[in-house]
Amino acid sequence: MRFYKNELLIGKANVERLKNKKVLIIGCGGVGGFAAEAIARSGIFNITIVDNDIIDITNLNRQIISLSSNIGKNKVDVLYDRIKDINPSCSVIKIKEFINNENVKDIVTKDFDYVIDAIDSMTSKIDLIEYCYNNNIKIISSMGMGNRLSPENIIIDDIYKTKYCPMAKIIRKELRKRDIKHLTVCYSQNEVNKRYKEPSSMIFAPGVCGINMAYKVINDLIET
Repeated sequence: MRFYKNELLIGKANVERLKNKKVLIIGCGGVGGFAAEAIARSGIFNITIVDNDIIDITNLNRQIISLSSNIGKNKVDVLYDRIKDINPSCSVIKIKEFINNENVKDIVTKDFDYVIDAIDSMTSKIDLIEYCYNNNIKIISSMGMGNRLSPENIIIDDIYKTKYCPMAKIIRKELRKRDIKHLTVCYSQNEVNKRYKEPSSMIFAPGVCGINMAYKVINDLIET
């Protein structure tokens, strides 16, 4: 049985429950790729993935879907094949679009039980968060994982409790303007490494962030 080991840990009823849940993952890079991997291997049978980017050679050091053999391919195409290879019974919808204020209402619907926000663009991230908040759609958002080496101290909390995260600081300010009272995020409590001016990243921080986000989603969707 494909998810027998899951059943031993969370129980048969929860395995069956997860089959009927729908998860939307927006952003399929360093964080989103690991989140999608964990969501698929946890037995979610309805997954929608959104990204308009292609795999670049510079992604090979940290993104789980990136290989030398698929450089130049669309990330959603590669991730689609990967999820189907993990679980052929999974219904996977791929959307090659960049989330913005105009299309968010067409992509994000109340049919989804959870939204995983792994977007890099600050504007798109805020548009998505605001839409989900106003429409009572559950969402968890990743904060900045760049310029951090250590995977330690990457935790899940409310955005208004975050510290040492420049991205969270900016988003908090914008959310206050929109009267958004809370947002579940995964962020690093490690201070940003300012050694290099150019954005840098390795697999450790984004990988752990993606796994943590997927864990939060699964834990919220099962009955413990």
